Amino acid sequence: MLHFQQEDGRLPQQINWRLKKGLTDPLKPRLYSQDEYNDLTQMPVLPYSLRSIYEATGDVNILKEFVPPLVKYFNWWKATRDLDHTGVVTILHPWESGLDLTPAYDRALGVNPENRARPAWSNIYPQLIQLALSYRWRYSWDQSAILSRTSAAVGPINWFKVQDIAVNCVYASGWGILGDLAGVYDKSLAAECHANQRHSESGILSTLYSAEAGRFVTGYKDDQNTQRFHPVRTIQMLFPLLLDTISPDQVSSIVSYLTSPSEFWTPYPIPSVSRSEPAYNPIQNTDLLWRGTTWGFTNWFVMEGLRKHGHADVADALMDRWIAMVQKGGVWENYNPETAVGYEAEGLGMSVVIVDSMKRLGRI
Repeated sequence: MLHFQQEDGRLPQQINWRLKKGLTDPLKPRLYSQDEYNDLTQMPVLPYSLRSIYEATGDVNILKEFVPPLVKYFNWWKATRDLDHTGVVTILHPWESGLDLTPAYDRALGVNPENRARPAWSNIYPQLIQLALSYRWRYSWDQSAILSRTSAAVGPINWFKVQDIAVNCVYASGWGILGDLAGVYDKSLAAECHANQRHSESGILSTLYSAEAGRFVTGYKDDQNTQRFHPVRTIQMLFPLLLDTISPDQVSSIVSYLTSPSEFWTPYPIPSVSRSEPAYNPIQNTDLLWRGTTWGFTNWFVMEGLRKHGHADVADALMDRWIAMVQKGGVWENYNPETAVGYEAEGLGMSVVIVDSMKRLGRI
């Protein structure tokens, strides 16, 4: 992935490793500025990957090789996506989080309230294509121009400024992990990373916690650039468990949501939308992702946070249910949290992250 790191530090969201020049599909609309890689970025999870490699090898040279480019990538987030200088970063398209059409984005995408509970594919997915096309044709993928706008332009959907709480928690905790890894060989770089972690966590706690809702939320700027949030309860609200500075009361509140059968404690973990929400759909029957089914990727991060804050008992119970889901349903991209039926891509690589969680909990 780092072979495609851009000069400014950005890592592309998609890389077309096997692209043959000149063989692009002329009938497929070109969404990006070129074909070899796209203009978006991705959930900044690579510090966790590097940490796992170092834990397995103990090779300091690997840290010396890979920590600096990852710090450069995180500094790209800081320089280009921290729009209010609070430490809270913004995504400009749902594909940058990997959480696609989570109901947490419905208001930011302008989804009609009548369609929010059970939208059809045609109600919402085409807007993602329109958004990317707008960025290409209106702004030539000039991200500075896209993000500096203070109101929406007239025309097809072209406005999406979201501060996803999950992305921000992975970003903030990623700074901390980079600091820990840099500390093995460069104390000055480690101090810089940990300072960025503290700044980001402070911004999350002050900006993405809603006293009105009594929980962490995903924020967004409306088409007049006013800060708002959508109160729908999705799995993103569990991700602040990754933060070092979250209060004990906030930890307890998140764990209560997680372990409530009416919220996120389903037979097979963890649904991407709370059972209590009208948008909760445990069946993958609309081709709209992240509207109720469960992914191993998000399970892994929630369990990371549970272990961080001393809730190993909850992590163990979650592990039992996750193992049961894979034993019953097999390895799939996502699952029905009520029945363990698997959906989408069979054998998807990121779904076997369950093995890493089993190892961390001493199951293997």
